[in-house]
Amino acid sequence: MLIFSWFLLQFRQNPAVHAGSYKIETAADVTALEQIETVNGSLTVRASGLVTLNGLEKLHTITGDLVVD
Repeated sequence: MLIFSWFLLQFRQNPAVHAGSYKIETAADVTALEQIETVNGSLTVRASGLVTLNGLEKLHTITGDLVVD
């Protein structure tokens, strides 16, 4: 229980972490991740009309899968 509590506290203290998987389908989805450094989960990119991923420069860790479809 103590480890789990510490784990949750770390997420609350670090706004640069997105807790859970995330799906990018539009440019607005990319914009929403601009300040994120870590995605604790999978990141899926399914955006046929998206021509750039500019805005994800701070993202350096994905703890799950990276899926580009």
